[in-house]
Amino acid sequence: MEPARKPRVEPARKPRVERARKPRVEPARKPRVEPARKPRAERARKPYHPKVCHKMHPMSDIKAMMARMIESFDPAAARGVNAHFQINITGDGGGVYTLKVADQKVEVLSNVVQNPTVAIEVSAANWAAILSGELDAANAFMTGKLRISGDMSQMLKFREMFKR
Repeated sequence: MEPARKPRVEPARKPRVERARKPRVEPARKPRVEPARKPRAERARKPYHPKVCHKMHPMSDIKAMMARMIESFDPAAARGVNAHFQINITGDGGGVYTLKVADQKVEVLSNVVQNPTVAIEVSAANWAAILSGELDAANAFMTGKLRISGDMSQMLKFREMFKR
């Protein structure tokens, strides 16, 4: 037979003393008063600044930027390149620019080439932002702001030939 077990005796607990809690007082809040807004016609327009707002470049700015791009052409990077780069710029100030790169020289053609090596389609505002350095061309391509069709290896050389 097994020995009888002793009943387990738990120690007596002290009674819990309730503390008096202070009532929570929230600070008084002032009602929010919004300033009255002027009607749209009376609001002042912010002045145009090309570094701040690239969405308003007129056509002459695009042409000037294209001229600066051609001035920045690096003939050494164009060694062995024989290609037509057609840039279709849409929107205000847009147009079609065809750059012919051959024999380490670049020239702008006024006509549209039937089968360009690389075709670039971009809005005027985004192209101006890319040329001014505000928008990265790779990011613009990934987000769909810049569409490229044709030989991508030539497009990579394009980036090297026309440094900012």
